[in-house]
Amino acid sequence: MKKTNKSNIKMNMADIAKKAKVSKMTVSRAINQPQSVSKSTLLKIKKIINKTNFSINQTAKFFRSGASNNIFCFIPTLKGGNFNEYVAGILNEAEKFNSKVIIEIYDYSLKKEEEILNSCLSFNPQGIILVGLEHTKKTAKILKRCHIPVVETWDTSNKPIDRLVGFSHNRLGYDITDHMIKKYKDILFVKSNYSSAKGDYIRGEKKFIGYRERVLKEKRKIHFITINSLDFIESGKEIISYIKKNKKENIDCIICDEICALGAIYEANQNKIKLPKDLAIAGIGNSQTVQLSSPKLTTIDINAYQIGQKAVSQIFDFDDNVVTDTGYKFIIGESA
Repeated sequence: MKKTNKSNIKMNMADIAKKAKVSKMTVSRAINQPQSVSKSTLLKIKKIINKTNFSINQTAKFFRSGASNNIFCFIPTLKGGNFNEYVAGILNEAEKFNSKVIIEIYDYSLKKEEEILNSCLSFNPQGIILVGLEHTKKTAKILKRCHIPVVETWDTSNKPIDRLVGFSHNRLGYDITDHMIKKYKDILFVKSNYSSAKGDYIRGEKKFIGYRERVLKEKRKIHFITINSLDFIESGKEIISYIKKNKKENIDCIICDEICALGAIYEANQNKIKLPKDLAIAGIGNSQTVQLSSPKLTTIDINAYQIGQKAVSQIFDFDDNVVTDTGYKFIIGESA
């Protein structure tokens, strides 16, 4: 019986992926963006390709050197401590790989994100990092076809285009309410709607859904308001004004993001409201600014710095998890 010469066996990308025990996307990256795949994985794939009749033209791309050392990071704003911590994590991790990070701010406009993305791809970047899972249809289509590592961040609720790093906003809303509801009866949830952007609204709603679920479990009343200002003084005034005008609701605790929390603490102090005796305040976010509040804020650290770090590491050395949950942790202060 004539033996089959293994070198003459024709293989496609799926066969190579199966043999290398990686995804087809990883094989595609090894061919099109070798700098985005770990050295061990790249070597393994190259060895398999060298033993097969896989397209010579494609294999030759392993040796191309036209890729830049740029990582493009798309963020909606730099206002607010969480995004500053996030960017710091990205910059510090990228330095380990000798990569240059280019920050693109799209002001919560998904159309602007789409326009910037089109121009960025001409630079042949090592990878793309984005905040959120919401994009225009055209942006999503481009990202799926670009053969460049794409890491979406912040919310882990839906299926990503490629890789995803962040935490569950729904679970966070539930957990912080669960912590507060054991001590306080009427909890006001402050929705932060800083823009008309779909993604910003959805993430806020997910936290609110978690809050609502936990409150209804105790058969308590739902209390909420929506704040639109990014100015912490204005936010604080709106919150405290609402509580003073609605005394019949007997609100004894507030849950809000760190900007609103700082504003509420400031305004409560101005109005001689004793914290947490008269009113408890719990925040979401633990930036350096929050750590200076007086009294010290009880809050949730969403690990923004770690999200940034992990997003970059996923560009260069993917682990087996498509979704990486960086979690969050409670910081117990004096405000609640």
